[in-house]
Amino acid sequence: MKSTVKNLGAAIRENRQRVGISQVALAKKCKTGQFTISKVENGRTPTLGLLERIARAFGCGVMICFEEIRTAKKGAPRESTLKGK
Repeated sequence: MKSTVKNLGAAIRENRQRVGISQVALAKKCKTGQFTISKVENGRTPTLGLLERIARAFGCGVMICFEEIRTAKKGAPRESTLKGK
């Protein structure tokens, strides 16, 4: 389970960087603090509510964001569904 959470955090970081926003900007969109985003990106388990807000900030639903993570783990390239990319 711990590696799944780390993978989730890494995927959130990668998506945030792909979209070109800072942790501070993502935190504001999610109505949380930068420290919380940093902790999640570094392996802390996010609440479902925060996960939903992060997905909305990226312009996708939680299931779509998880699909991208699952697909990326298999090594298959995939078009991003994130806003603006």
